[in-house]
Amino acid sequence: MREKIDFYQQGLLDDDSPVRVQDLLTGYTSKIPFVGGLLSDVIDPREVQAADLDRDAAFAAQDRLNKIKLIETGNKDYFGNPIRFLPIRVIPERREKSIEVLPEGEVNLYTNLNSADNRELMDWYKNKIQKELEPQYDYFFRFTNNRQEPEMARDRRLRPSKNFADNVYEKGLSVADSPHYGIRGYKYGYGLIGDVIAEGSDGEPILDLATLSPLTQRVQSPDELIRMDKENLAAKLKELGWTYDQYLAAMTRLAFMTPEEYEKHNQ
Repeated sequence: MREKIDFYQQGLLDDDSPVRVQDLLTGYTSKIPFVGGLLSDVIDPREVQAADLDRDAAFAAQDRLNKIKLIETGNKDYFGNPIRFLPIRVIPERREKSIEVLPEGEVNLYTNLNSADNRELMDWYKNKIQKELEPQYDYFFRFTNNRQEPEMARDRRLRPSKNFADNVYEKGLSVADSPHYGIRGYKYGYGLIGDVIAEGSDGEPILDLATLSPLTQRVQSPDELIRMDKENLAAKLKELGWTYDQYLAAMTRLAFMTPEEYEKHNQ
């Protein structure tokens, strides 16, 4: 018996188990094995909301193309926003998995699903799609409550960062790849370069204290750096021919489809 369900309220969207794409499209699930499509949440939409993406300001001038139709579930997230999935065309390959990002929200995923671990695949996808869609910087970001920190970094007077959750010191200075990661609760931020020597307890880069080189003597507010990152994101999406709605779906919800399912959905 197929039961009508609310995907979000019932927690199905957070379930690691495979679910048929056809069931998503109809709003039903039969809890049967994976035979054609896989649904997954890559990032909780609340994390994206918390990043303060100023949708109206950053994307007001962007033409909202919609060649690739998002999958409408009829449900809403924690903030009342519609839950939409981005269809991903899965092309079976024996070679190492890769993704191809095309204009207007089109993504091809090359992989051998028969041998891929679903959660491992999701983690891999999250990392790859972020690099394809979001601004990439050739330096790091550091957030702090110490206004003098750039000078201290330059003079080699900084101590290793401490992970207060575990009460353990890292091997060097904890930094971020972009301004929208790990900035809450800090007053200042600045850019810097240095040699990565480890991965922190939260997966962040750890820089060698002896190689730190701040890019500026002036600290900035986190809001300034967020604004810069949002402008860079808007510019990159425009260059790629993607809408914000497609980007948000790609970063939060996706539906794997066979080439046949994909073409049928976008007719």
